[in-house]
Amino acid sequence: AKLTGLECWVTTEDIDGLTGWQQVFGPDHQAIFVFAYKVDNVDVDFNGRDFYDYSHNRYVFFCVKLDDYCKYMKRRSPKWKTVTLPADKFRKCAVQMQALLI
Repeated sequence: AKLTGLECWVTTEDIDGLTGWQQVFGPDHQAIFVFAYKVDNVDVDFNGRDFYDYSHNRYVFFCVKLDDYCKYMKRRSPKWKTVTLPADKFRKCAVQMQALLI
């Protein structure tokens, strides 16, 4: 398996909230979404990304910058006011947390 089929939807309220915080902190800061996934199959290929073990479970985290998310997001559910990224855009934008930490 590759980075396909991973849910990465958020609400439009999440977009609005992070946009507001990004404006509050200014141009030297960048808002990100962090997507956490419990890995049930240790043979899944996550393109060399790090795994984290916690409480007998294994997790992998992907981060997407708010600006990238907004650039590629597609409406998921008008009723629930959710948006998502197509799989190819998620693969393009997702980075490890370490890449964004100081």
